[in-house]
Amino acid sequence: MCVLYINVHSIVLSISFLSNHISGVLKGWDDGGRWDTIFLAGQRDKDPPIIFDKIIAGEILADAVRENERVLAFKDINSAAPAHILVFPKDRYGLSNLRKASAEHIDILGRLLVAAGKIANESLGFGDRAFIVINDGSDCGQGVPHLHVHVLGGRKMIWPPG
Repeated sequence: MCVLYINVHSIVLSISFLSNHISGVLKGWDDGGRWDTIFLAGQRDKDPPIIFDKIIAGEILADAVRENERVLAFKDINSAAPAHILVFPKDRYGLSNLRKASAEHIDILGRLLVAAGKIANESLGFGDRAFIVINDGSDCGQGVPHLHVHVLGGRKMIWPPG
Protein backbone atom coordinates (compact mmCIF):
# COMPACT_ATOMS: atom_id res chain seq x y z
CA MET A 1 0.00 0.00 0.00
CA CYS A 2 2.87 2.42 0.77
CA VAL A 3 4.50 1.77 -2.60
CA LEU A 4 1.25 2.55 -4.41
CA TYR A 5 0.84 5.79 -2.41
CA ILE A 6 4.40 6.87 -3.21
CA ASN A 7 3.93 6.17 -6.94
CA VAL A 8 0.61 8.05 -7.09
CA HIS A 9 2.08 10.90 -5.05
CA SER A 10 5.06 11.10 -7.44
CA ILE A 11 2.75 11.16 -10.45
CA VAL A 12 0.63 13.94 -8.94
CA LEU A 13 3.77 15.99 -8.21
CA SER A 14 5.02 15.42 -11.78
CA ILE A 15 1.72 16.51 -13.29
CA SER A 16 1.61 19.57 -11.05
CA PHE A 17 5.18 20.50 -12.05
CA LEU A 18 4.38 20.07 -15.77
CA SER A 19 1.18 22.08 -15.48
CA ASN A 20 2.98 24.96 -13.76
CA HIS A 21 5.84 24.81 -16.26
CA ILE A 22 3.52 24.85 -19.29
CA SER A 23 1.44 27.68 -17.80
CA GLY A 24 4.62 29.70 -17.28
CA VAL A 25 5.81 29.11 -20.84
CA LEU A 26 2.42 30.08 -22.27
CA LYS A 27 2.34 33.24 -20.16
CA GLY A 28 5.79 34.11 -21.47
CA TRP A 29 4.52 33.65 -25.02
CA ASP A 30 1.53 35.89 -24.27
CA ASP A 31 3.70 38.59 -22.69
CA GLY A 32 6.29 38.45 -25.47
CA GLY A 33 3.81 38.53 -28.38
CA ARG A 34 5.10 35.18 -29.61
CA TRP A 35 1.61 34.01 -30.63
CA ASP A 36 1.55 36.78 -33.23
CA THR A 37 4.18 34.93 -35.28
CA ILE A 38 2.12 31.72 -35.57
CA PHE A 39 -0.56 31.61 -38.27
CA LEU A 40 -4.07 31.76 -36.75
CA ALA A 41 -2.76 31.06 -33.22
CA GLY A 42 -5.38 31.94 -30.67
CA GLN A 43 -7.79 33.15 -33.33
CA ARG A 44 -11.31 31.86 -33.64
CA ASP A 45 -13.57 31.97 -36.63
CA LYS A 46 -15.61 35.08 -35.83
CA ASP A 47 -17.69 35.03 -39.01
CA PRO A 48 -21.39 34.46 -38.45
CA PRO A 49 -22.71 30.96 -39.12
CA ILE A 50 -23.41 30.25 -42.76
CA ILE A 51 -25.43 27.58 -44.51
CA PHE A 52 -22.56 25.04 -44.40
CA ASP A 53 -22.32 25.44 -40.60
CA LYS A 54 -26.05 24.77 -40.34
CA ILE A 55 -25.72 21.66 -42.52
CA ILE A 56 -22.87 20.35 -40.35
CA ALA A 57 -24.94 21.03 -37.20
CA GLY A 58 -27.91 19.17 -38.70
CA GLU A 59 -30.10 22.29 -38.67
CA ILE A 60 -30.51 22.07 -42.45
CA LEU A 61 -30.82 18.70 -44.15
CA ALA A 62 -28.54 17.92 -47.08
CA ASP A 63 -28.23 14.86 -49.30
CA ALA A 64 -24.70 13.80 -48.30
CA VAL A 65 -22.59 11.96 -50.86
CA ARG A 66 -19.39 11.59 -48.83
CA GLU A 67 -18.40 12.49 -45.31
CA ASN A 68 -15.50 11.97 -42.95
CA GLU A 69 -14.15 13.78 -39.90
CA ARG A 70 -12.76 16.68 -42.00
CA VAL A 71 -14.81 16.92 -45.21
CA LEU A 72 -18.49 16.86 -46.19
CA ALA A 73 -19.90 16.56 -49.70
CA PHE A 74 -23.56 16.92 -50.61
CA LYS A 75 -25.80 17.43 -53.64
CA ASP A 76 -26.24 21.10 -54.53
CA ILE A 77 -29.92 22.08 -54.56
CA ASN A 78 -29.14 24.82 -57.14
CA SER A 79 -27.64 22.39 -59.59
CA ALA A 80 -25.78 23.73 -62.64
CA ALA A 81 -25.54 20.23 -64.20
CA PRO A 82 -27.38 16.91 -63.97
CA ALA A 83 -24.97 16.06 -61.14
CA HIS A 84 -23.62 18.87 -58.95
CA ILE A 85 -21.87 18.09 -55.67
CA LEU A 86 -20.37 20.59 -53.21
CA VAL A 87 -17.31 19.49 -51.22
CA PHE A 88 -16.16 21.57 -48.27
CA PRO A 89 -14.07 21.35 -45.10
CA LYS A 90 -16.14 21.00 -41.94
CA ASP A 91 -13.90 23.60 -40.30
CA ARG A 92 -13.34 26.80 -42.29
CA TYR A 93 -9.70 27.02 -41.13
CA GLY A 94 -9.90 30.74 -41.94
CA LEU A 95 -10.57 29.85 -45.59
CA SER A 96 -13.50 31.90 -46.78
CA ASN A 97 -11.89 31.70 -50.21
CA LEU A 98 -8.85 30.15 -51.88
CA ARG A 99 -6.84 33.39 -51.85
CA LYS A 100 -6.58 33.10 -48.06
CA ALA A 101 -4.80 29.75 -48.33
CA SER A 102 -1.26 29.34 -47.01
CA ALA A 103 1.15 26.50 -46.34
CA GLU A 104 -0.84 25.62 -43.20
CA HIS A 105 -3.78 24.70 -45.44
CA ILE A 106 -1.99 22.14 -47.63
CA ASP A 107 -3.54 19.18 -45.80
CA ILE A 108 -7.16 20.32 -46.02
CA LEU A 109 -6.78 21.53 -49.62
CA GLY A 110 -5.40 18.13 -50.58
CA ARG A 111 -8.26 16.39 -48.77
CA LEU A 112 -10.81 18.51 -50.65
CA LEU A 113 -9.31 17.75 -54.05
CA VAL A 114 -8.91 14.03 -53.32
CA ALA A 115 -12.54 13.87 -52.16
CA ALA A 116 -13.69 15.72 -55.31
CA GLY A 117 -11.77 13.30 -57.53
CA LYS A 118 -13.17 10.26 -55.73
CA ILE A 119 -16.70 11.61 -55.94
CA ALA A 120 -16.34 12.26 -59.67
CA ASN A 121 -14.82 8.86 -60.38
CA GLU A 122 -16.34 6.49 -57.83
CA SER A 123 -19.61 7.99 -56.60
CA LEU A 124 -20.79 9.56 -59.84
CA GLY A 125 -18.85 7.41 -62.33
CA PHE A 126 -17.73 10.34 -64.50
CA GLY A 127 -14.15 9.14 -64.89
CA ASP A 128 -12.35 11.76 -66.99
CA ARG A 129 -15.52 13.74 -67.73
CA ALA A 130 -15.92 15.68 -64.48
CA PHE A 131 -15.78 19.43 -64.16
CA ILE A 132 -14.13 20.33 -60.83
CA VAL A 133 -14.29 24.04 -59.99
CA ILE A 134 -13.38 26.39 -57.15
CA ASN A 135 -15.05 29.79 -57.43
CA ASP A 136 -12.89 32.34 -55.64
CA GLY A 137 -14.75 35.47 -54.61
CA SER A 138 -18.24 36.85 -55.09
CA ASP A 139 -17.41 38.32 -58.54
CA CYS A 140 -16.48 34.80 -59.66
CA GLY A 141 -19.70 33.14 -58.52
CA GLN A 142 -18.72 32.18 -54.97
CA GLY A 143 -22.01 32.52 -53.12
CA VAL A 144 -20.96 31.06 -49.77
CA PRO A 145 -17.92 32.53 -47.91
CA HIS A 146 -16.48 29.12 -47.01
CA LEU A 147 -14.02 27.52 -49.43
CA HIS A 148 -15.71 24.72 -51.35
CA VAL A 149 -15.25 22.65 -54.49
CA HIS A 150 -17.93 22.00 -57.11
CA VAL A 151 -17.98 18.60 -58.83
CA LEU A 152 -20.19 18.78 -61.90
CA GLY A 153 -21.02 16.25 -64.59
CA GLY A 154 -23.67 14.40 -66.52
CA ARG A 155 -23.48 16.67 -69.57
CA LYS A 156 -20.82 18.15 -71.84
CA MET A 157 -19.13 21.03 -70.06
CA ILE A 158 -17.63 23.99 -71.91
CA TRP A 159 -14.74 26.32 -71.13
CA PRO A 160 -14.76 29.15 -70.36
CA PRO A 161 -17.85 28.63 -68.25
CA GLY A 162 -19.40 32.03 -68.79
